[in-house]
Formats: sequence, C-alpha cells, structure tokens
Amino acid sequence: MKFFYLLITVSFFNISTAQNKYILALSKTDHQMVVLDYENLNIIKKIPVGEDSHEVITTENGEKAFVANTSNGTAHEINIIDLKNLKPEKNLDIRPLYGSHGLSLIKNKLWFTAQGSKAVGRFDLDTEKLEWSMGTGQNVTHLLHATSDAEHFYTTNIESGTVSIFDHVL
Repeated sequence: MKFFYLLITVSFFNISTAQNKYILALSKTDHQMVVLDYENLNIIKKIPVGEDSHEVITTENGEKAFVANTSNGTAHEINIIDLKNLKPEKNLDIRPLYGSHGLSLIKNKLWFTAQGSKAVGRFDLDTEKLEWSMGTGQNVTHLLHATSDAEHFYTTNIESGTVSIFDHVL
C-alpha cells in the first residue's frame, strides 16, 4: 500500500445536484488531488496537479476546484479541476505573480496570495485574466481571507510574523 501526505485543509462539497459527496486531499509527493468517497474514504480518483500543491478551494456549486501551487514561491500556475468529470482543465497563469498559496473565491473572482511576490492577486474567472494585484511588503504572504463583499481582506505573513489588513477600493 502506498501512503500519501494529506494537506491539513480538506474541502467537502456536493457535485451539483448529484448525491455524491467527496473529500478532496492533496498529495504533495505524488502531485495529485485525491478524491475520496465521503462515506467510506475509498479513493475514487487521483487527478494530476502541480508539483507543490498547497491549498484547494471549490466553487459553491461544486463544479470546479482550484489548487494553489507554491514551489517555494516560484510556481506561476493555479490548477483548475472539473469536479463533474473529475479531470484537470487548463491552468490559470498568474504571472507576473509567483507562489500562489491562500485562496478565496468571491463572485467568480479568485483571490490568492503570491508568496514569492509578497503580494495578493485577483483573477477574473470570466475574462480569464489577472485583473488586480497589490504588494503586502511582507515576507511569505501566506493565507488569505476576504470578506464576502470583497471590501476587506486579510493576509498572514509567515516570515514577517505579521497580519496585513486591507480595505479594498475597486
């Protein structure tokens, strides 16, 4: 039996109107998102993701998952996973930012921290473009929480030992 490492953050969701409930876990060593049956923890599918996957978030309707890839602050892609068909879609290219980690999804906008860039970015999923970014000035901008109205967001910054609080002006 092969063991894999699970990410501490695990996401639960229902796929659309289906009765299926899954647990999503990331295996950093195998570069896979493991889809487990919620009831019995059997592995349903292993889906390839980036080399240093760290966080996973799903859309409210459970149709897609987004996986942040950090690679010590050098990766520039976020994986998109089609959860209805359990297969990867094209990746989001977040350049010029690097090292995505913390994720938040609000009104079809994917917010993320960019550890390697000491920044926060927002990707518009409708236009498929990085539409906004802002530096935190702090080392290893790690996790992110954005309020549901996207008026405020907060980041933890590991190496700086700080929390950043932002009032967002659109």
